[in-house]
Amino acid sequence: MTARPHIQLLKAAIVAVALLLSARSASADDPPSWQKARAYAEQNQLTTKILTAGPANRQVQRLFVPVTPQSWAAFHQAFNQATGYASLCYTANSRHMAMTLQPGTDCYLWARNYNGTVQGIGDYRNMYMAHQPGGYVLPVCLQGDKLTHLSQWLQARANPTDQLYRGGNCMEWLSNAEVAPGQALFHFLGIKRSKDGGNMKAKMIHAGNSNLDVVGICVSSLADFNTMSNEALLGPPPAGGIPDAAR
Repeated sequence: MTARPHIQLLKAAIVAVALLLSARSASADDPPSWQKARAYAEQNQLTTKILTAGPANRQVQRLFVPVTPQSWAAFHQAFNQATGYASLCYTANSRHMAMTLQPGTDCYLWARNYNGTVQGIGDYRNMYMAHQPGGYVLPVCLQGDKLTHLSQWLQARANPTDQLYRGGNCMEWLSNAEVAPGQALFHFLGIKRSKDGGNMKAKMIHAGNSNLDVVGICVSSLADFNTMSNEALLGPPPAGGIPDAAR
């Protein structure tokens, strides 16, 4: 027997309310990054999921959030240089990791901005900063002096005569990017440095400390996110294991 129209509408309403309640289960005690992520999820009618990660002696909770093609811009509006964040974008197709401070405006590879504004350097934003299902967006909260230092560090690396200027492996500079004098980004995240994009992503998600507490998962739709297992959300662990990746 076919369900009556009013019953079908009631079921649809229940599902919609459940989605909103899932996104809205915020608390005043939530970290600032979680509050931003939950607000983004609520505005875009998305669900979220909390998973425990990290080595046994330093476990943390991460808030996993779906990033759909429709909500891609909204996610980056929540997490960017103006709001105190740098975002690390992992592309599933190329297994590359790039950094952006102003999403849609910049794309840092080899510590230089590949946004088409520098002569001889192509515009790679469509390749490394576009929405790709299977990709990740990892916002890192760098308030105040840390974000300023990182921005200045990147500006200095743009000079081809600089000793840290990179012309080879595009991953080589990323884990060494400084967020404070002598403090590498990966050390700030509580992990050892790496050169491989896929392993970088695995180290951050599986072994990173609480400085990384939101993980954006690029999906084609909310339904795809809701059917992902915990293992699929976390992705493969680091090649050398979680304890070895921690610092």
